Amino acid sequence: MVYVENNKYGGFSRHPVYLSLTRLKEGLDADRAKLETTHDSEYRFKGEATCDDAFAEYLHFAAQRACREYYMKVVMFAMLYRECVNTNCGKLPTMPQVSTDVEYCAGHNADYLPDLSNEFVSGFLPKRDPKGLLIGVDVATELTLNFCHWLFINCYTCSLAMTKKSDKTTKSPEGVQKEEKKERHN
Repeated sequence: MVYVENNKYGGFSRHPVYLSLTRLKEGLDADRAKLETTHDSEYRFKGEATCDDAFAEYLHFAAQRACREYYMKVVMFAMLYRECVNTNCGKLPTMPQVSTDVEYCAGHNADYLPDLSNEFVSGFLPKRDPKGLLIGVDVATELTLNFCHWLFINCYTCSLAMTKKSDKTTKSPEGVQKEEKKERHN
């Protein structure tokens, strides 16, 4: 597997998403309850949870539903999307200003992650992976839609990525996995 961020953290065990995943796996439910903020409605926005926390929880979610081969694609997607957010966070006027000493994903909530979905699929990914060796554009598009929908359902964002009616509907990781198996058998 290609290491996405050039080992700049001194190994995967020091990567911010891995650390968030470790905290999640250890079951820090008290910390999770602290991150949830109640608004006037019943909607519970996880406003203080970082993007890395959201990526970690999404990876945990996908690990329970996808086979190992497909899960590796989900991990690659998460690392690439995270890299895209950290490198392109200043491009959108809606995103808050970022200090240079902390990566965006490590220090900000996930509310703006769907805003970079088009940039990820149409701008960042073709430059970062021009031959589609890490993950293909079709898989990246499906995972981007699924991830953005998952962020909304799990109260990490108020934004919802929409597609045209002629586009495919969002599939869960296991739905895309089943479709890939069908294509291999044909």
